[in-house]
Order: sequence, then C-alpha cells, then structure tokens
Amino acid sequence: MNELTIELNVLFWSAILYLLHILVAAVGADANNGIAWALGNHDTQPELPEWVNRARRAQANLAENLLPFACLILVAHQSGHILAEGNHTGAGQCSNIDNNIAALFYGIVQAVT
Repeated sequence: MNELTIELNVLFWSAILYLLHILVAAVGADANNGIAWALGNHDTQPELPEWVNRARRAQANLAENLLPFACLILVAHQSGHILAEGNHTGAGQCSNIDNNIAALFYGIVQAVT
C-alpha cells in the first residue's frame, strides 16, 4: 500500500479541517436561531454570538487559502518535486522532512517560473 507524502497528508487534514469549520459555523447559527430559520430562506439575518461570527471568519479564511495551497501541493507532487519518504538521494545530514520541504519549495518555484 502506498503511503501519502507529508504534503498530501497535510492537504488531506486541511480539507477535513475545512469541513469541520463549515459544520461548526452552521451548527452554531442553527442552534442560535432555531430549526425554522435553518430551513428558511435566510432573508433576515439575526444577531449571532461572537463565537459563531469567529467560526465563520475562520472558515472564510481557510477557504481563501486552501485552494492555492492545494494547487501548489498537487502541482509539485505531480511534477515529481515532492519525493516519497526514503527515495532521497544525496541527502547527507538532512532528514526526510527537510528534503521534502526543499523539494516542495523547488517544485513551487519551478511551477511559478
């Protein structure tokens, strides 16, 4: 079985975190405003607790950053600039994580230029 690289693992857990952000913001708003509001057309927006507003801002922030992050990771991975664990050559004293980080930045620079 192939294991995911560190970068793909981070991307996977970032996507899971994004789904949790959506869930927290939605459940908070629904709990505050009731099921009728949750199923309604949302023409009126009642006042929400500060933690729900913070959850919505966090979700919007992650949404802004997840797509570019995912694109960079997937391009670097597909181009072969992210090496699988244990496939490093000439690593010297660097750890596998150091090599993956260096390969990631090299892949990003190559993709941008």
